[in-house]
Amino acid sequence: MVKQVAESLYMQHKYIEAGEHFAEGGDYLKSIECYDLVNDWEAILKIIKKFSDVIPELDKQALIRKYAALCLEDLVQEIEFEN
Repeated sequence: MVKQVAESLYMQHKYIEAGEHFAEGGDYLKSIECYDLVNDWEAILKIIKKFSDVIPELDKQALIRKYAALCLEDLVQEIEFEN
């Protein structure tokens, strides 16, 4: 049922809600995809942490490298904007 709700939300372009439901249903890849579509890098890092025991180590390292860098880039831009 959770997956059906998530798919429906995804089709409606409600990616944040869909990402939450995909994560609830255990589909971390689809959850990451949803958060990627809305550039929510922090949420992706939380998903990686939540599913760290099931994500293969090499995949986890690649995901962390990609999304941690994007998260830091956004943070730097926010700081520069404030100054």
